[in-house]
Amino acid sequence: MKKGWVIIFTALCACACGRSGDAQSGDASQASGSASDASADSLESRIESLTVEMEDYIKEYENSPSEETFNRAMALNDSLERIDTTSQGHFYNKLLRSQLLAKAGKVKEAMRLQESLLSKDPDDLARLQFYAGKFWLEEKTDSMQYYAHRAIAVCDKELAAAANDPQVREQVLLSKLSIYQMLNDRVRAREVSDQLHTQQLGDPTALTDEEFNEEFDEAREELNKLAVAWRNDDDEGHQQTHGAHQQPSK
Repeated sequence: MKKGWVIIFTALCACACGRSGDAQSGDASQASGSASDASADSLESRIESLTVEMEDYIKEYENSPSEETFNRAMALNDSLERIDTTSQGHFYNKLLRSQLLAKAGKVKEAMRLQESLLSKDPDDLARLQFYAGKFWLEEKTDSMQYYAHRAIAVCDKELAAAANDPQVREQVLLSKLSIYQMLNDRVRAREVSDQLHTQQLGDPTALTDEEFNEEFDEAREELNKLAVAWRNDDDEGHQQTHGAHQQPSK
């Protein structure tokens, strides 16, 4: 089942691709080369191990929330921030932290953290989807519709440009489906769901009407739970502005 947080921010989550170290080439005559490579491999292995452990903590906290698990996960995330100084590592570690915060009910703090990860490109899909979701949570319908429909237009452009790239198409279709779930547009969500199943399975009728409606209703329920968490979050910093999320002028 998709969680409300993922439904709103599918595009940003998709930006967090797997990490891989840059290959290093060296002169065979340099005796220190193999030692440096071994050290880099060891660090990369350590980072990957800690990242998996962090992901497991998030799943554990979601299934059985406890202060102990939350504190361990936050401490582990701090360790990852210290040892993984790559831009990709920084992005993914912040994304993991925001997911943990959201699951702990600290939705507004999580939102600010995700907002700091957004591209400055005004037509970036993750950026548009983020602000559509943010305004949906704030019950600012006009602004939400504005960003949601801009995001859909970008999805259509990216789908056309990625006609021969199944992986990209799948991620964009997931984002588009999430947007229609947020808009509570069941008809268009069904159309995208069929396109997604065609992309994944080669079968546009993979979901029956009953199965699709159950999936759609579950998504809406999770979104509503996220909205309740947003309203119940008394975080004092939530009114800080970051420029880009002001009401759009039309």
